[in-house]
Amino acid sequence: MPAHEFLLEDYRLKVQYLTDQFQRMWNRFQFLLSLETVLAGLFFAPLSGARAVSAPSFAVVGIAVSLFWYVVGAEDRFLVETYRAQVKDAAKDVAVDVKVEGYTYVGELEKLGRRHHIPLIGALNVAYKSPVEWRIEQISVTHLAAIFPLLMLAFWLVMLGTTIH
Repeated sequence: MPAHEFLLEDYRLKVQYLTDQFQRMWNRFQFLLSLETVLAGLFFAPLSGARAVSAPSFAVVGIAVSLFWYVVGAEDRFLVETYRAQVKDAAKDVAVDVKVEGYTYVGELEKLGRRHHIPLIGALNVAYKSPVEWRIEQISVTHLAAIFPLLMLAFWLVMLGTTIH
């Protein structure tokens, strides 16, 4: 296989790994969010005037699910960033091979932001174009895979604290 074809195939495979990782990450996110929603519903909804299981039990299960979700979300986020870096490196190799300067690879945001004159605001790293088109890196959608479970963990800890007498 010629080097050019190898580099192109390598780039395609790395983009596919990234795409597949996003799919797996959001499938897990949706499943765990649904599980947390059911737990919260059961925690707050008395069954026939009395809960079949005590409220602290739901809170403990919620804490366990949130901790598990956090670990999975943080690992998913790590893999997304790893695969993004691999796509970036593979794209650079292809661009050098075909002698293209200024190539913007799949997922590259910094050059895109400059091209569209999106100002970055302070330490928050806010990219803003309009009220309906903006991005804050620290709470971007891929960060939510780990941030949201931490918020749910805090919720369940508070709920546990309020139910223990």
